[in-house]
Amino acid sequence: MEKVILDQKDAVDWIYRDEGVANLVLAYTGSSPAFMRVHVTEEFLLSVEKNVTCHCPACRIDSSQVDVNHDSVLIISDHSVFMNGTLKGRPCYC
Repeated sequence: MEKVILDQKDAVDWIYRDEGVANLVLAYTGSSPAFMRVHVTEEFLLSVEKNVTCHCPACRIDSSQVDVNHDSVLIISDHSVFMNGTLKGRPCYC
């Protein structure tokens, strides 16, 4: 697998979607095949929505939903860092 390094010029392909706690959610609008894209069905997306709704803050349940008009999702690593939490003197990565 080829290593992908994003540079300043690539930042225009990422747009703000949401944030919460320590997470920033961005949507990729570019066309690079280097990102891991998985094809999904509408039924899969509806099931995911049903499974995560109970974990969402009450204020978001009625104001957002999973967009089932897409046929693929991106699989990404979690890059959250909690600077107040430490593990043996290092930042806590979750």
